[in-house]
Amino acid sequence: VNVVGESGVGKTRLVDELVGELDDDGDRVLLLEGACAPYGESNVWAPIASAMAGHFDLAPHTTPEEVRAQAQSKALALMSGDGSEIGEIEAARAVEVLMHLLGYESSLDTLDVTMRRDLVQRAITRVIELRCERGPLVLWIDDVHWADEVVIALLHHLTVSIARCPFVLLTSMRPGADNDWPAATDQITTVTVTLQPLTRAETDVLALELLGEVEVGGAPDLRLLGALFDRSGGNPLFLQQLAEVVAEDGPASELPDSLRALIAARLDQLLPEERRVLDNAATFGLSGPIVALERFANAMGQPFDRAVVAQLDAKGLLEVEGTRWKFRSDSVRETTYQMITKSARAQRHAGVAASLAVANPGQLDDLAHHTAAAAELVAEIGDVALVPATITTDAIRYLTAAAQRASDSGSHRLAVHHTTRALALLEAQGAPLSDRVPLLLLRAAGAIEQRRFADAHADIDVVLADAIARKDTVTEAEARRRLGALLHLTGDRDNARLELGRSVELLRVADRPALLAEALRYRGFIELFGGSAADAEWFFGEAEAQYVELSDERGLAYIDQHRAWLSFLSGDLELADQRLHRAADTLNRLGDRTGVGWAFGLLAFVRFYQRRFGEAEDLAGVVQGEAIQRGDDWAAAMMQTLLADLRLWQGRLPEALANAEQARNRFRRVGDLFGLGQSLAALVRSQVALGQTTAWQRTVEELLAIGDRSPAGPVPLLAVAGAAMHRGDGRTASAVVRQAIETMEQRTTGTFEADVIDAIASVQLGNLDDAIMSLDRIPATAREHPFVAVAAALVAVLADDDEEAIAQAEQVRNTDGATYLDRAMAAVAASAAHASLGERDAARTCLEGALDECLGIGDVVATALLQTTHVHVLGHAHDSGAGDRGVLGDGWILLVDSLTAVDVSA
Repeated sequence: VNVVGESGVGKTRLVDELVGELDDDGDRVLLLEGACAPYGESNVWAPIASAMAGHFDLAPHTTPEEVRAQAQSKALALMSGDGSEIGEIEAARAVEVLMHLLGYESSLDTLDVTMRRDLVQRAITRVIELRCERGPLVLWIDDVHWADEVVIALLHHLTVSIARCPFVLLTSMRPGADNDWPAATDQITTVTVTLQPLTRAETDVLALELLGEVEVGGAPDLRLLGALFDRSGGNPLFLQQLAEVVAEDGPASELPDSLRALIAARLDQLLPEERRVLDNAATFGLSGPIVALERFANAMGQPFDRAVVAQLDAKGLLEVEGTRWKFRSDSVRETTYQMITKSARAQRHAGVAASLAVANPGQLDDLAHHTAAAAELVAEIGDVALVPATITTDAIRYLTAAAQRASDSGSHRLAVHHTTRALALLEAQGAPLSDRVPLLLLRAAGAIEQRRFADAHADIDVVLADAIARKDTVTEAEARRRLGALLHLTGDRDNARLELGRSVELLRVADRPALLAEALRYRGFIELFGGSAADAEWFFGEAEAQYVELSDERGLAYIDQHRAWLSFLSGDLELADQRLHRAADTLNRLGDRTGVGWAFGLLAFVRFYQRRFGEAEDLAGVVQGEAIQRGDDWAAAMMQTLLADLRLWQGRLPEALANAEQARNRFRRVGDLFGLGQSLAALVRSQVALGQTTAWQRTVEELLAIGDRSPAGPVPLLAVAGAAMHRGDGRTASAVVRQAIETMEQRTTGTFEADVIDAIASVQLGNLDDAIMSLDRIPATAREHPFVAVAAALVAVLADDDEEAIAQAEQVRNTDGATYLDRAMAAVAASAAHASLGERDAARTCLEGALDECLGIGDVVATALLQTTHVHVLGHAHDSGAGDRGVLGDGWILLVDSLTAVDVSA
């Protein structure tokens, strides 16, 4: 359930009602709560960490050792009730994950980004799944408009993974948020509730509830209720604050015209000790533990009394739950913060940082934010008493460390945010460019991952110019490597090669074998798509030699995986299979789940092209699940593309269309041309089959537009040619597929699929010699493929070789991997051959079996082709009709009109 609205009161009441209704159904509901905070005011995992801390009953003022011991006890009780070894392992893993989420040292610190994210997702999912066995659970994450992408990925993973459990994920966010939530999926039920302003009647009900005994003569004061509605405009938060004024000053009190003026007026009425605590809380953030306010006050040399926090709760400014506090609304916090003088803000931010540095130095994001906020204010207004003279140096150090950790954890937006603040402070100090270079490279890497190519290009250009001027060849090589990656992703293959080539040359001279191996591997990888297979192999060979010298098993496994791509693209599916299994085995042993996922993702496509559709679908499901767990949107979209291909050739056209459209949208969002080309290929065939003329024409235009830029090489051209062949436009199919063949021959990759399309297109044009030449190019090892048998059957009909046509069509019917379209085209050839031999019943049997299948599937082109063939060959229409020749291209019509018809007079 996703609640969209500004009102904290409305969201809270909705949560209470939901939990109350679930409670009424029987089992007691457990509600876990967390809230996202603006960038820098919390670590990215804060909303999940606070929810899990609540579940494990962790007191925030305890030491890391106490937290670990308490969490260990709770985890063992939850996960190893049967005393099993697996349960104990899961409990230990959950504790390490919780320590990591809370910002403490843990075993996760030594893992790479994807493995760390994978463990977090698995552990959190397992904890919630086990708790759901005891009763319903609601997880409420507030302010999702501030959520980092790693949190969004975890929330999506949770909903998909435990969809069968008694579990509700409730999120709330402001209108107009730019993050991708809730994620579109058919696997769960998603409800979005938009909170509108309250009506007059609803305002009266809430106002009376808030006012309690504030009445005149025992009856509601209608004048007061009208004034409350007019002033609040139906905003529950404003109404709540107005009700507090009336409760304190009486029904005759003057009501402010704006929410900010109201909050400011209420703040002016606070006692000095109340205002001091509230100002500290506003500086600290939206929420936190009470003990943090106490440490903050101590760092500022202020007295602290916990009773004051309770007073602020009673006055409706803070909410206190156990040992934690939070602001009643963003507006209260923002107004409080804006009323603090800049010098006082700087002092308070420095005080928070000093407190954190002692109590929890592992909270890098918080340390980075508060030291940076203090340093930025000092830069604006000058030195401030009680703010350390080293505040700017400290801020840069913390921001750099936090940015690196964010990058390592895959939180690229936060990495860019931290590096941008650090760079601004360095520039304000007048620091030389050489001091800013590491941060610029780090920010560029984050921007590339976010597909913010212009921003990344600007940073790389600055670094590159400086490195060249200083003759720093290693930095220049690293900048050129990033530039090459950027250019490859944007489709500029030629310049990507140049930049990566230069990076390789520089690293050779610099004698940096580890960096050189990575540059060589990536240089070879881009040759796989739109380049030369021979050149790719050459680069992989040299990278392999470097990895052998370094004893780098992971690097060698990735070389195996890349070479599997070479085998796949050349049509050697068996060798691709062997290489992928070898790579996966090594990567799995090394614990590299991302590498395993990539290997099995390609293996799923290998199985698809082997027409082993069941195995392909099983693999796709596993890989997609793993990708979602890792937050790897690209890999998940690739598997969705494969599912679209599978659904298409299984004859489940609406599902194929939906999967292809969703994959296309995801690839557009991340700006990936390779994936976009793959998804559009599935989409255009689905649109042609369903007769969506305008839609497939637009998709063809998009495929042709990206054809020259796509890293997918000839895939866009093959897709256009295949769609043209499908609908019977032999002229377009032939012209486009020959362009694709020329490209593939230049790259020394296999042309198997293109040759089959070319053969069928030549049949549609009546060019027998060209069709035979295309078939002759297909290697003997592929002659048993059902798609080849379709082309051979059609060529045999054109050559008047009836026995061969029937034999090839029979092979199609008897092959498990044949698609419905294979069977339809084979039926056209077989029916004509049977007619030529005077076998009317056999001709009718061929056509009617294929027609029944295509009518059930809904492929309008294949149905019309079979119906038109039925009329021509058998002399009368099928029971379903004569077919709409208008959906057929000239090639199919020309072929059907040339077929032999049964001698009706006989």
